[in-house]
Amino acid sequence: MMDITELQRRITAALDRIGAGVDVLERPVAAPDPAPQDDGPSAAEVQAELEAERELTAQLEERVRAIKARQDGRVTQLENDLETARRVVAELEEDRARLKRVNAALRETSQALREANAAGLADADLVNGALRGELEALTAARDSDRAEMEQILGALAPLVDGGEERGANA
Repeated sequence: MMDITELQRRITAALDRIGAGVDVLERPVAAPDPAPQDDGPSAAEVQAELEAERELTAQLEERVRAIKARQDGRVTQLENDLETARRVVAELEEDRARLKRVNAALRETSQALREANAAGLADADLVNGALRGELEALTAARDSDRAEMEQILGALAPLVDGGEERGANA
């Protein structure tokens, strides 16, 4: 940013000098002075300096456009990443809610099984229900863990791929 400020200051100073030179050129000349005086840069020098400053300005504008394009691309990428993260969080919330429901059902079934067992009433349906509930809870936990692992691996993949590319380029 300091380079741009310095270049802007130089351009402004050059334009001021050019303006002063143009004012001198536009004034009517009363009589040629027999003794040559050094009034500053000639018109050709001023024109050359102006062209140099214009070229520098064009280069700076191109740099600014390139930086803006990179920033716009990065903003778009970040917006896409944010949307992906929101979708992942929603999926994880659904998994968590399912796991919570399954665990609540498992607790109820286990409680009923304990009560029946304490009363000396062994009920095969209660045992089957408890086993189904436990199996469903384990499946839900595994699915939740798998989804979380896939998200972690998805987040790490660009880092691993980037490291491999850097290693190959070295």
